[in-house]
Order: sequence, then structure tokens, then C-alpha cells
Amino acid sequence: MQKKHANKLSAAALVLLLLLSISTCSLALLISPRAGGGSVSSPTTAVRAFSDNPVPFGKSPTTGLDFTGEYKPVMVQISNGYEGDRPQWNLSEADIVYESIYWGPGHTRYSAIFSDNHPSFVGPVRSARIQHVMLREEWDAPFVFWGGQKDAGTNIYDLMDSYKLKRAFRWDGTSNDTVKYMGRSSGQYARPNPHDAIADIAALVANMWPVDHIPKSHAFKFSDETPKGNDTAVEIEINYWPGKEWYHPSFKYNAATGVYDRYYNGELSIDGYSGEQMVAANVIVQRQKLTYYNGTSSRPIYEVVGEGEADIFIDGQFIRGKWIRSSINDRTVFTTSLGVEVALKPGKTFIQIIPNTLDYTYTNADGVRKTMSLDDSKISWDETQEIILDDAELNKTE
Repeated sequence: MQKKHANKLSAAALVLLLLLSISTCSLALLISPRAGGGSVSSPTTAVRAFSDNPVPFGKSPTTGLDFTGEYKPVMVQISNGYEGDRPQWNLSEADIVYESIYWGPGHTRYSAIFSDNHPSFVGPVRSARIQHVMLREEWDAPFVFWGGQKDAGTNIYDLMDSYKLKRAFRWDGTSNDTVKYMGRSSGQYARPNPHDAIADIAALVANMWPVDHIPKSHAFKFSDETPKGNDTAVEIEINYWPGKEWYHPSFKYNAATGVYDRYYNGELSIDGYSGEQMVAANVIVQRQKLTYYNGTSSRPIYEVVGEGEADIFIDGQFIRGKWIRSSINDRTVFTTSLGVEVALKPGKTFIQIIPNTLDYTYTNADGVRKTMSLDDSKISWDETQEIILDDAELNKTE
């Protein structure tokens, strides 16, 4: 069990208390103010580079399952708003699903990698932030999204230009190029705008795949053998917004199936299109440094290059480890605490990206619930500063 980081009183906190005494319609949140600054993170020290994993013939690079098709990964931004966006459509068909905070104290959004399957109805598709563009660089995949932030310093289009991401890779719902293959749901799936945006991934791949593009293979390492963990783990809980039941994923190990059943806010996660139950062969809790550009809650900045702590859950086992990404174009490698790459179980993977300052819990086979925190010495000053968020921003669902 990790030591819980202590609260620290600072000059910023004193100012906060004074402001709170003046206004009753504001909320203090642990969000760090970042003055100016660029939008692309880089490691402060050299990190180890890993070679790419070979992909066995007839196996998928993204799931390790039997696969005979052509490797064409597509990354899709899928909304997770607690009002109007659930259940998502065909999220259960994704090979890899990332969940991370994209605004404020705990609003999350999904970034889903579709490769083994390309559904014709996926959504609700929503806007992108710069951390999503950074994640796309890892997969070298066409990027499906519906607009994005344009503020100077965190402008997604500026960042894509700086990465020299060709227009052919930007499958943007606000672009005339994709209008034939992205639209609005209707009939039994009708929802009010903006919770109704959908994408036909199969048609996009068939008609808009960049000519002659062969994506880099950033395959995970897979094995059918159950790894030896540091502990057992039959349940994992992450509340992105402590005190609220808005963004609270959890996973329960199903010994009969050998995978984790996914729950959200205490209810079993069921796909809104296929009716399939959401499951994960692998659950990874990845810690990243999270700050906010100029202290603005809608402009998150993740440190995605370098290394940090990561806990890996496979077959009811808990593996204490870390993540390593040597450059923006390299894959993220999940290793044991000794730096040995962990072999994942063939199947779907959920990667829960959490801020360094957030605690989460897991329960072992003996029923002991353990709270996992990052040591104070590993949390930077700017990650623990407080700002004021008024009611208008708090209720924003952009």
C-alpha cells in the first residue's frame, strides 16, 4: 500500500481561502496553473528505448488474438459525458480503450483504437485535445474526431501541423472531406446534438485510407501464460472525480472467463449498439503528470513522453510496474518495476490514465482493499496548486 500524499498549505492556498470567502459560487479544484508554455512534453532525462515487438503470423498486433486481415488501426475520440453520451456505440469493438481527463477536475473522454474490427456505427464522436493528438502519434493511425480546441498554445490543429500530420490522416467531422462517412444518429439511436455524432469506420477505411500508408507496428507483447504478480487483484476502482459518481469506472475479475468485467458508476457496462458486455483481458492504470495551460481547466497538458508509474492487472494478478515512452513517435512500453516488458493477455485492453495526484483502489483475493497513491516526493509543486473554478465552467460539457 502506498503512503497517501499529505495536503500542503501554501501561499496559493491562502489566496484561495480568501477568494472563497468572497464568492460562494465557485469551487476549488486541485488543478495546476501553468504559465504559458508549449504543448508538447519531452523527457527531462534520457529514457530507455525499446525495439518493436515482432507480430506472429496470423495474430493481431493490438489484441494478440487470431487475425488474418490487413493491419489498419484507426483512433476515434468517443465522448463520455455523464449527461447524454452513455451508453457509447460499439466501444466494445475497440481493441484498446484509453480513458483520461480532458477537462476540469474529472471529466473524461475515450480514445479508442479500432483495428481487428472496423464497425460501421461508432460514437458519440467528440472533439480532441492535444493529449489525444500526442497519443495518435504513437499509433500512426488516421484520427477520427469532431473538431477540437483552437486556443493558442493548445491548438490541436497547430500541433498536428507541427507533427506534419497530413490532412489525409485527419478524419474530422467538421471537414467537408468526411461528411459522407460521419453524421448524426437517428431512429432508435437518436440523441440531441452534440451527443449524436457518429462515424462509419468501415467506410472511412475503405474510402479514405491514406494511399500507400503502412502504419508502424507498435504491437504489445502477448503471452497465454498467467504472469506472476506482486499481489492478487479481483477488483479495481478509479473515481476520476472523488465525491461524485459521474466518472467512476471499475473492473471485477471473472474467474470463469478469465477477464475483467467492466462497470461504470456501479453498473455493468453494456454497449449501446451491440448490447455486448464490456470486458478487459488487461487493465492498466497509468499515472501521468497533469497540469493545465495558464491554469485554465479546459486546457489539460499531459506529460506523455518519459516514464512514470503504471499498475498492470492480468488474470486476477496485480503487477507493480511503470510506463516508458522514449519519444513522441515511439510506443509506450509497460514494464515490471525492474524494467522488463510485461506480456499482456490476448484480448482487449483498457488503459486508465490518471493524474499523479489521484488515488485509486484495488481489492485482492483475500478481500483486502488497498489504496494506491503516488509518494509525495514524486509529485511536483505545480501539480498540487489550486485555482478557482466558477459555476459556469463547472457545468460546461463541451
